[in-house]
Amino acid sequence: ILGGAIGGVLALANFFFMAISADMAADQAKEQEQTTGKKIIKVSYGMRLLILGVFLFVFAKTGVCNLIALVAPLALVFPIVMVIEFFRKSGET
Repeated sequence: ILGGAIGGVLALANFFFMAISADMAADQAKEQEQTTGKKIIKVSYGMRLLILGVFLFVFAKTGVCNLIALVAPLALVFPIVMVIEFFRKSGET
């Protein structure tokens, strides 16, 4: 249970920080500085990936929680989003 809870928190934090960086990049794009917006997205992606990797490594090596339960919330995000998009009505945003 602890692994799933930690993995879920990591997945939510990942999406939260991704939304913040996307908002910052969109603000830059409004100001006609698209290259700065692209850099923000790239740096954010790299930093989030690095931080997730460090957290996963630490929790896996300490043996605090089950590795599969830790990684499952992160691995299942994309399929869940795809299913939600499939069932969304065409007019919804």
